[in-house]
Amino acid sequence: MGWLDDFKKGFDGGRARGNEIGARTTDRLSNQLENERQRRDAERQRMENLNYASDSELFRKFNSSFTPQNEKEYIRDILLSRGYRQNSNGTFNR
Repeated sequence: MGWLDDFKKGFDGGRARGNEIGARTTDRLSNQLENERQRRDAERQRMENLNYASDSELFRKFNSSFTPQNEKEYIRDILLSRGYRQNSNGTFNR
């Protein structure tokens, strides 16, 4: 019955490899989720830090072409809450 033993060994080996692949996949997915969570937390903290920035720093970031659009909208809201008005040409004044 050598063929039956070989069949059982192959089946057990395949199951062990499947379990190993599943464990690696789970680890990889959990690492990806953790990295995504850390990235979101860092982004949220960076946006919250804008609340404490000076007006001149906010104006500089708002006018920078490297600032993403969602950050510009957040800066705009901060400046409006500080008493600035946005003109039709996009500039601010009090």
